[in-house]
Amino acid sequence: MSQATSAPNVLLVAPSQGIKAVKELIAAARQKAGQGNYGHAGVGSGTHITGEMFRLAVQLDVSHIPYKGVPEVLADTATGRIHYSFAPIGNALPFVKDRRLVALAVTTSARAPSLPDVPTVSESAIPGFEWDQWYGMFVPAKTPGAIVNQLSKEMARVLGLQQIKERLAVRGSVPKASTPEQFDKFVRAEVQKITKAIRDGGIKIE
Repeated sequence: MSQATSAPNVLLVAPSQGIKAVKELIAAARQKAGQGNYGHAGVGSGTHITGEMFRLAVQLDVSHIPYKGVPEVLADTATGRIHYSFAPIGNALPFVKDRRLVALAVTTSARAPSLPDVPTVSESAIPGFEWDQWYGMFVPAKTPGAIVNQLSKEMARVLGLQQIKERLAVRGSVPKASTPEQFDKFVRAEVQKITKAIRDGGIKIE
């Protein structure tokens, strides 16, 4: 029916690594091919798919390490047990602000308002790279069009409220309403993108 929010995953490394840019991370991983790794919040999770999209885009020979959840990934990335990871911006922000982790890039097509100085992966190293940790609202397929359009307009109105914008900003998200037609096109493209990443990355969801 309508997209609701947009938020990136953040590419993170430990400060102890001394890496300050995406291209530096890629170069370091290539220098030690087969020895590097990245962490994610479980096989088939958004952080796993993002990691595979990144790995495939620059042809890195690194292992993926699945964890039970994002907090565990962040903890081991901060200590250097994991060489890098992707995490939802809401989870990553406290670590970045406390300088326990370095944010190299965000995965959305535009920079995140809550991390304005952090570039996108696309502008840093991989043109066209995009992963959006979006949320949206769906309705049953047989819902009358008039009701769908009315709900979509109401969604846009609510997302435009200042208090809603402020509450979303705390988690690093931004409101992003869309028409039913725009959302349908967007979701179909997302399914194709994720399907390709799962296939090319050999991800087997158990």
